[in-house]
Amino acid sequence: MESATRLPPGSCTGPAFWNLVTDELLQQDWPQGVHLQAFADDFVFLVNAGSGPIWYSGIKWRQNNIKRALVIKYLGVLIDDKLNFVAHLSAIKNKSLILHQGLKNVAGTSWGLSKNIRRQLYLTVVEKVILYASAAWAHNITARQQKLLSSIQRKFLLNITGAYNTTPTAALQVIEGLMPLHIKAKMQSTLVRLGCLGRNCDYKGIHFDHESYEQPSPPSTIHPALFSLEDRITHGGQVPSNRTPIEVYTDGSKINDQTGSAFCVNANEAITKTWTAKLSPANTVFQAEMLALKAAIEWANAANEDVNIWSDSESSLQALKSFYVKSKITQEAQMTLLENARIRLGWVKAHIGIKGNEIADTLAKEATTDGIPASLPFPKNFLKKQLLQLSLSRSQAEWDNGETGRSVYSIIPKISNKQLHWSRECIQFATGHGPFPSYLKRFGLHSTDYCGCGEIGNPLRYATRCPLTLSYHHKEPSPQFIVHWWKSALSRKLSRRNIDNLITFLATNEDIIKSQNTTPSHTPA
Repeated sequence: MESATRLPPGSCTGPAFWNLVTDELLQQDWPQGVHLQAFADDFVFLVNAGSGPIWYSGIKWRQNNIKRALVIKYLGVLIDDKLNFVAHLSAIKNKSLILHQGLKNVAGTSWGLSKNIRRQLYLTVVEKVILYASAAWAHNITARQQKLLSSIQRKFLLNITGAYNTTPTAALQVIEGLMPLHIKAKMQSTLVRLGCLGRNCDYKGIHFDHESYEQPSPPSTIHPALFSLEDRITHGGQVPSNRTPIEVYTDGSKINDQTGSAFCVNANEAITKTWTAKLSPANTVFQAEMLALKAAIEWANAANEDVNIWSDSESSLQALKSFYVKSKITQEAQMTLLENARIRLGWVKAHIGIKGNEIADTLAKEATTDGIPASLPFPKNFLKKQLLQLSLSRSQAEWDNGETGRSVYSIIPKISNKQLHWSRECIQFATGHGPFPSYLKRFGLHSTDYCGCGEIGNPLRYATRCPLTLSYHHKEPSPQFIVHWWKSALSRKLSRRNIDNLITFLATNEDIIKSQNTTPSHTPA
């Protein structure tokens, strides 16, 4: 609806007038199936039409018809009436073209930003823009969406590598250690749904239960003025101002991928109580340290005496002092501390011969194998690791079963998320998409695939046998060792440098290479 008058942005009375309008809208009774979603200064009507068009019955406000929109934009996401996010992906494509043009302006094929910086810009800027809100649109990616994402990524791969436009996308992804966008989008979607939205998900045939992983807890309901833990938790080498007859020492440990947690009570120089717990291998040392502190705080609260609790984990103590933590176990420990002012916490340096701390350290190590089993949600970084492994496995399957980039596949059969650091020339050499008659003939850029020497002009021949490139020759491999030769030549720095010089020579002496001598001097290799 159009307004006859507008208030200037930032005006003093603007929020007050807006609240009047908002209040009336939110209290309005709308027809069944109509949901009003408000956020900041935006309103969106979501309508479930069912089997018939609800619009014919009319949705009005103050006698004004509210028009239907086929596409709405909400928090940067374009939602269409068919919920297939075609409009959103189309907008992503247009936005990526702008980003690509900007990258081309500062980095050309052989000038501008280095290859590593271009790759970093892609990972930290471009991918973030493209995968924004992937939890909404990437959970069930169609073949059409996959093809679109691949075409978007391809432009940036070509810019990063400087490869020929005909170079297979899959080969460039493997060489640069960049995951296909449709796989990464699915991974990000699953991560957000599990770790932030609290939804169960299936990924690559594996069911993930969100309750098995740490979920962000709601903010503390305690008023900041009542959050008085600053003076009761000391760290960074400080010690509590008053010593107590009861001292509790806590520790967490991770050995051989096993995690343990423990505390011991030292009363009048005698160990009167010990507590141990064995956690899952997926749990972190920080979780083990925090569990030990929480257990010690609960024990001290039940004892109802003046107790000092010591820990050699400064990060855990800092977390307990923070008002803004989102960890449930930390918040629970804070609540117990706030209920009992007789408990104080302090930091102690590890492995300097303090009896209680050394005993707690030994107990924590023993707990990795013999402790009482305890269950804590897995940390978010463990979920990320799981999803990354599954995503790499999916990428590997696509690479194994792909139809393009087979020359590179014979050299790099196993993918990784690490960059190979091949130069533009090495990529041309490995893919065969470079200044070679065999390539130029294939794409109609040369009348023959023979070199000026009368032999087939392919990368292997130029690197080992062609008399025109004698200065750049490698030792010619036996037929059964050709694949090994490729791997060796592209894995050694000096060999790659020689290949760079070879490709540069071929590119700058194109007239010699493109000789019209189409009669082979002898049987082509």
